Amino acid sequence: MQGRDCDDSRFEVNPNASETCNSRDDDCDGETDEGVTRPFFTDGDLDGHGAGRPVERCALAPGLSVLGNDCDDSNPAIRPGAFICAPVVTAADGVRVCQADGGWADETCLVQRSCVPQPNGTGVCQ
Repeated sequence: MQGRDCDDSRFEVNPNASETCNSRDDDCDGETDEGVTRPFFTDGDLDGHGAGRPVERCALAPGLSVLGNDCDDSNPAIRPGAFICAPVVTAADGVRVCQADGGWADETCLVQRSCVPQPNGTGVCQ
């Protein structure tokens, strides 16, 4: 009921209260924690880069990231800046680089001749 005290047992809960992040409706407007949560991304490989749709939470917690740009959230070695050897890309030597936006870009090895796959799923130009 908007405009009315929604919890007489708690002094701090009333229509004039500020909303705080506590999973309660502090200001009696029918919503919980509105305006005090932030978007975080699930970080499945715990490399500091998340992926997928953001989830609203009060604070950063293990398994979450403020960044939603992981190119492969199942491999901690593959995040923005990492590159992999890919068998089918437009680059002549099959190199793909994970971009800052979480997308992939085709690249070349420049001076080196070819991309050599590494055990962690990344690639090295040699």
